[in-house]
Amino acid sequence: MNFSSKGNQSCICSIFKKIQPLQTLTILFKGSSTPVSVSFMSFDSTTNCVKASVDGRIIVFSCRDVMGVGCSPALTCSVLSYVANNQDDTVSVIDTATNTVIETIPVGDRPTGIDITPNGTRVYVSTAGNDSVSVINTANNQVVATIPVGDGPVEVAVNPSGTRVFVSNNNVDSVSVINTANNQVIATITVGDGPQGITFTPDGSRAYVANANESTISVINTSTNMVDNTITLGAGNGPQFIVFTPDGLRAYVTNLQSDTVFEIDTTNNMVIDSIALNNPIGITISPDGALVYVTNNTDDTVSVIDTYNNMVVNTIMVGDGPQEGIAFTPEGTRLYVSNGNTNTVSVIDAAMGIVVETITVGNRPFDLTVGRVCS
Repeated sequence: MNFSSKGNQSCICSIFKKIQPLQTLTILFKGSSTPVSVSFMSFDSTTNCVKASVDGRIIVFSCRDVMGVGCSPALTCSVLSYVANNQDDTVSVIDTATNTVIETIPVGDRPTGIDITPNGTRVYVSTAGNDSVSVINTANNQVVATIPVGDGPVEVAVNPSGTRVFVSNNNVDSVSVINTANNQVIATITVGDGPQGITFTPDGSRAYVANANESTISVINTSTNMVDNTITLGAGNGPQFIVFTPDGLRAYVTNLQSDTVFEIDTTNNMVIDSIALNNPIGITISPDGALVYVTNNTDDTVSVIDTYNNMVVNTIMVGDGPQEGIAFTPEGTRLYVSNGNTNTVSVIDAAMGIVVETITVGNRPFDLTVGRVCS
């Protein structure tokens, strides 16, 4: 489908309602004679704001500032989950429309952490057994690059603009920074003892790294690639993974050793609340920020926390030994949870709060990621 419009603002704004995420648009802005090529992300019809990316940078503009729009042919998109199977050196690809495994991809030794780029074109997998990161091209689900990093890489995180990947090197207390434009390591950052999960703030300006062995969080300034703050959680907590509320004002961190989830005020990086659970590891948050979901490894459950009062409002039975892998589909209607002891992934209906399907994957699934892949 190709279309364009000039001059009629209501018509131009209506165009953005019809466009699928990741479609390439040619935008002619008012007062400019040079069109700009962007990758469409979303449109807010209430504010008339368009969110898109240009060369890895996220931009937001009003549709009322647009004189004309050109659109490439509509893309065919699928929501896929990529699952890192630690003991058979593979990644399972689940089509969430059918909840079936459609491909199994060989990667490096002992895949542990996994994340997908915002545009859905690449998946980065940490392979702890050979100190590298495998890069998967989602167009053909083939490994297209292998990147050497530090000793014992356990987790990976892609920044919101898709330009950088941070890798926690557990054995040498560092984070490798990968430039996604050329898949080269451009910096190595010293952090605390035993780094595990890495999460970027919603604006991408900071990366929080959970240091399990010393119960701290290293806060990295992503513009300088330097640690500019260290949050002390107290001995014996063993932080694992972190999520942020959509506004970035609060963070939640799972503490495996103390069986708690801490709430952190990110304006001062102080712990302001603690929620008791049992062996919490993985964590994610609903797109609206109302609920936090936590995998409890020994209970074989997922706890649902109301972020308004930090009370557990539901407990969902999943498979045996749920790991760090827990992620929402883009529309926020379902969650996928990796069960390490049963080689399965549980599919949770978020509205009903129950498991609606169980999918067999590879041996010992650890982490997983979910994203929209278009072609």
